[in-house]
Amino acid sequence: MLVLNGFKKSCPERLTYSHLSATILLPMKHMIKWLKISAGINLYLSIIMTLVFLTLIFAVTSDYNLTNADEYINFIIDKNLEERD
Repeated sequence: MLVLNGFKKSCPERLTYSHLSATILLPMKHMIKWLKISAGINLYLSIIMTLVFLTLIFAVTSDYNLTNADEYINFIIDKNLEERD
């Protein structure tokens, strides 16, 4: 329940350091713990996504190079067939 000064009935009218640590600092420690866990998860996911991105770039460029090599081989075969005739 709230009283007129805005605090719960269990809180005193004047906050001392011990009350401050009990009402503010302990929940903040819990929040900081979860922020560290969240930051760790974000770092892990960013590393994984970087590797996925590099793999995608490698796949696209290697496919492009293989396609060009295939076209070049087909061009050489067509050229050799024309020279035979």
